[in-house]
Amino acid sequence: MDKKKLTLSDLAKHCRIEPVELPELDGIVYVRSFTAAKRLRLIEEHFDMKGGQTVPKEDKSFQLQFAVVRASLCDEDGRLIADNDDAQDALEQMSAQTLDRICEAAMELNGLRDQEAVAKNLPSQGDSSPSS
Repeated sequence: MDKKKLTLSDLAKHCRIEPVELPELDGIVYVRSFTAAKRLRLIEEHFDMKGGQTVPKEDKSFQLQFAVVRASLCDEDGRLIADNDDAQDALEQMSAQTLDRICEAAMELNGLRDQEAVAKNLPSQGDSSPSS
């Protein structure tokens, strides 16, 4: 069986969508994979290297969960549902347990739990060029 030869357009449209069970609410939500650009921006904005380990930036650790959830919470078709200006208020009202559960699933799906993958996307320590 011949496999389809993928185009750049095919690759740009691909995203993984996974359900996240929320037993505390007796329901599910969905998270999706980040675009390459979104993942790189999140890593540059929210992570640092310290002692050979990737860690959330001290001044950004609180914002990291919100940024990850906003970039990944979606409907079952993969359309983002928390990427608008009104979403921040709703996220801040969410229970910490629910926010943690959604964030953990999104970070796992997007490779943000893999320290090596995160580290290789950080600007080098000697790089003083501004981020885009």
